[in-house]
Amino acid sequence: MKKALVLLFFCSYTILSNAQIGNVGINTKTPLALLHVNDSSVLFTGPSTLPASPGNPPISGAGTRMMWYPAKAAFRVGRVLGTEWDKSNLGTNSFASGVGTIASGNLSVAMGDANIASGASSTAMGSGTLASGISSTAIGDLTRATGENSTAMGSSTTASGQSATAMGFGNISSGFHSTAMGSGTLSTGSHTTTMGLNTTARAHGSLTIGQFNDSIINSSPTSWIATDPVFIIGNGSSIFNRSNAITVLKNSKTGINTSTPLAALHIVALDNSFDQSIRLESTLGTTSFCNLLYDGSLKFRTSDATATYQWRDNTNNTRMTLTSSGNLLIDGVLTQSSDIRLKKNIAPLQNSLDKIALLNGYQYNWIDASRGNALQSGVLAQEVEKQMPELVSTDAEGDKSVNYNGLIPYLIESVKDLKQQIQELKKENEILRAKKQ
Repeated sequence: MKKALVLLFFCSYTILSNAQIGNVGINTKTPLALLHVNDSSVLFTGPSTLPASPGNPPISGAGTRMMWYPAKAAFRVGRVLGTEWDKSNLGTNSFASGVGTIASGNLSVAMGDANIASGASSTAMGSGTLASGISSTAIGDLTRATGENSTAMGSSTTASGQSATAMGFGNISSGFHSTAMGSGTLSTGSHTTTMGLNTTARAHGSLTIGQFNDSIINSSPTSWIATDPVFIIGNGSSIFNRSNAITVLKNSKTGINTSTPLAALHIVALDNSFDQSIRLESTLGTTSFCNLLYDGSLKFRTSDATATYQWRDNTNNTRMTLTSSGNLLIDGVLTQSSDIRLKKNIAPLQNSLDKIALLNGYQYNWIDASRGNALQSGVLAQEVEKQMPELVSTDAEGDKSVNYNGLIPYLIESVKDLKQQIQELKKENEILRAKKQ
């Protein structure tokens, strides 16, 4: 009994003597704080089963404090300016630290400055963030994770769709299971992903990258529609000038420089020049290529002055060749439509022999060497035009060309005229011979 009294007296003396200087030490004679526990553990416990109607916390209102509230198994450390840590804002099994943070959701965590974790199992970190969705996470500055299982990171991002993710600056992910990354992006369709600058993914299950894309506003955000886009690369310059470099639809139609492809591959040229259309380049590099352009006429161009255009069969045998000088070589027969059922205003040729007789055959060389240097033979378009104008065509530059096949009917009729003349001469000759006899 004496030993117990002595021990009690000694402990009381130690505590009182230390209290004279404002600090209390446990297991130390020189406490450095109001409560100093040296080389030992500190244990705060609460009920194993939390009460259905917990009492009030030990303190409410503004202040700087570290508080363990066992009735809700809630812990707070930091500073508040108002009611952030009052009973109504203390979620069961929650944790909050920093300045003005609120962890009102059960199993929620809020750390930093003025963050709110109001959803069950939610986490809010950074400055001015909000995690109100169940199991949501908001990290950064002024981010909002309001959808269930959503995540918002960065600055001023919002993830409002279920299981949605928004990362970067000013992005919004509102679609079911959607993702928005970059700056100012918007993902509104379900299962969509958008990345870049001010891009939008509206069509269900689509991916958009680049900047200022044309989102194709009539796309369905919830259904798989064959004519909706599945992939977009935006190349617009502003929110008022949106455009797509590439658009791939769910029916596999792909557009280059068009948002509404009408074929498996639909290309719209940047302008009516060969360098703004289709270019095929060989392994030799930029000095060996060909271009394809449509500007009302389908045009081909090669970089090689001696290149040929070839058509080959399934065994890689060349069946037709168009040379750079304009000569056409074919392995086969050239035929043209000539069915009487396809024609009207049919009339026999007149004076064919006389017209042919006024034409001349010539040998010549082309002035333009690109047409070839070989000796040529043919007629002159101007001479043919005077007799048979329907056989001569004039292009936009004024150059004339002749339909050589069109000369064949004139030659046929000329041969018939000559035959008739020969037969008449034969008859006259026979009459003269008979008279001499």
